[in-house]
Amino acid sequence: ASFKLLPNNPHSGMLLASFPTLAASISAGRKLLHSPAAPMGCHSVTSGISRRLQDSVQAASQDLGLSEEDTALTFAFYSGRAQATRRRMEEAAALLLAEGANAVQRIDDSASNGMLRWLTDAPAEINPNSVLVIKVSVQSKSSARTSAECGEILISGEKPEQMADPGFGSIRLLWPSSTEGAAEVELPILDAVQQTRQIASRYSGSAVVERCPLSVKRQIDVWGDAPDSLAVMRSIKDRFDPNGILNPGRFLGGI
Repeated sequence: ASFKLLPNNPHSGMLLASFPTLAASISAGRKLLHSPAAPMGCHSVTSGISRRLQDSVQAASQDLGLSEEDTALTFAFYSGRAQATRRRMEEAAALLLAEGANAVQRIDDSASNGMLRWLTDAPAEINPNSVLVIKVSVQSKSSARTSAECGEILISGEKPEQMADPGFGSIRLLWPSSTEGAAEVELPILDAVQQTRQIASRYSGSAVVERCPLSVKRQIDVWGDAPDSLAVMRSIKDRFDPNGILNPGRFLGGI
C-alpha cells in the first residue's frame, strides 16, 4: 500500500485544459496521471458538460474555446505544499500542451475546491434532464477508444454528453431528454443500451444503466449480463438472507 501525506492547510489548485476531442482529453489525462506531475485526480468532460460550469470558473474559462461543439475539457486537481504544488502544476501544464491541448488555465484555492465539488455533484444535477444515463467501466488503457465509440450512439439524433475518469476507466454517458413521446423513444433507448453494452464487452468492461424510462427498465437488467460467478453470489445471499427480505431483486441477476 502507498499513502500520500498532506500538510495542514494545503495549497490547492486546478488546471483546466481544452482539447479538440474527448478522446484526446482522456489520452492526455492518462499520460498526466502516469507522469511525475500526476494530480490528485483527473476528469475529462464534453463541451455540453463544461458549459454548465459555475460562474466563478466560467469567467476563467473564456479562452478555452468552450463554444466549440466538439471541445472537451480536462480537469486536473492538485493539493500539497505551496511550492511543490505550483511546480507540479507548471510541469503538468507543459505536458498537457505538448499532448495537444488548445489552451491551459490555472485556478487556485477556493475556486478549485468549488470546481471539485461541482464535478462530484454534476451527475446528480444533470440526470433529471437525461433520458438515459449509463456508466461504463473499462480498463483505463481502453477508455479513450470506448468513449469515442460510445459517443457515436444516437438517441433521437442526439449524441451523449460524457464525463470520464481516465485513471479508473469509468465513463458516464448522458443522453439529453427527447421531445418525442415515450413510445417513440423506447426502441432507440433499448438500442442504445445494447450498443453500449456491446462496446463495453468488446473492451472487457461493463455497462450499468443508471437512469432510463420505467418502460425500458422493465425490459432489461440494469446491471447488465450476469457474470459466471452469479451462482456463488446467489448462494451467499441465500445464506445470509434465506427469506429473501433484504432488497430482493435489486442487484444483478435479480438477486
